[in-house]
Amino acid sequence: MRELNFTKEHTKIAKGVAILLMLTHHLFAFPDRIHLDQGYISLFSIGGNNIEFIMGVFGNICVSMYIFLSGYGIYMSSLKNGKITLKDSFKRLKKLYINYWIVFIIFVPIGFIFFNKELNIREFILNFIGWSSSYNGEWWFFRLYVELILLVPILKFIINDNLLKSIINVTVLLLFSKIIEYGINAGIDKFIPSLIVYEVRDILFWQACFFIGYICAKFNIYSKALNLFIKIKMDNKIIYTILLLAIIFLRSKFGYIFAIDFILTPILIFSTVNLLYDTILHKLFILLGEHSTNMWLTHSFFCYTYFQWLIFKPRISVIILVWLVILSLGSSYFINYIQRWCTSFVSRFKLSLSK
Repeated sequence: MRELNFTKEHTKIAKGVAILLMLTHHLFAFPDRIHLDQGYISLFSIGGNNIEFIMGVFGNICVSMYIFLSGYGIYMSSLKNGKITLKDSFKRLKKLYINYWIVFIIFVPIGFIFFNKELNIREFILNFIGWSSSYNGEWWFFRLYVELILLVPILKFIINDNLLKSIINVTVLLLFSKIIEYGINAGIDKFIPSLIVYEVRDILFWQACFFIGYICAKFNIYSKALNLFIKIKMDNKIIYTILLLAIIFLRSKFGYIFAIDFILTPILIFSTVNLLYDTILHKLFILLGEHSTNMWLTHSFFCYTYFQWLIFKPRISVIILVWLVILSLGSSYFINYIQRWCTSFVSRFKLSLSK
């Protein structure tokens, strides 16, 4: 019986899907951000909306996918170490910050040199440490990711060996985020610093996908689900395509009701990975997944900040998306080269000091 042991390869495919959804989201879900007269030529429309806009809105689920996969990866790492510590969290953050700072050093100065952006030292420092995302609006996720990773040591208080109780705990925390949301609407932030209120709300909200990812890994949900699909003869591409279309419909129907993402995201990842695995697109999505972090950090400089005119030059939507993928992927290779060079330089420098 074939099992889906969600390996690093499967994770890369899922990240590849997520980054493609992210690029689609930022290209087509915000017409007001596109400051070009010509726009793009749509493939076709559904219900009065371009298919690109529909998929762009759906593409926002990429955030939930990344958070879910982070939680999944945390558990898989804990199997190697036998426990989860704050030290492990800092190792993850160190790797992310190195990527972030390389992109920061390459792209941010372009704004000061060529686009007359005013340099404010306080703003520069806050962006450099990832607390502010005023230099790149799509970097807002960086701060959230750091906060979620720092929560890892408290996982043992939320998730235990009982699957149902663990899911209930996660759901209760999610409900607390909605209660805080109602409190904000009622003006609670007049009495409690708004920064605290909004941060707590966001963390409680997004922890659902993060902890559900951890739960799926801990209880081997994907393997059990696939075994069930095989048993009832539903393990085929048609079924996974139907699942994918159903998720797109549900999320598009309910718009920005993100509370359902912690339910839809595991199913989306399960269906897309099984749909793409062992197909001609298999290696392409693995490649995109390997470069997804750098592509996330750089793509909006191309489609929004500096080179929007270049990205939308082809005018045909599919070609625009492919063009953004190529430029973002190319920049990722360059960033990786810089990172390897820096690592080699530091190693040689340490070696020279030790002699």
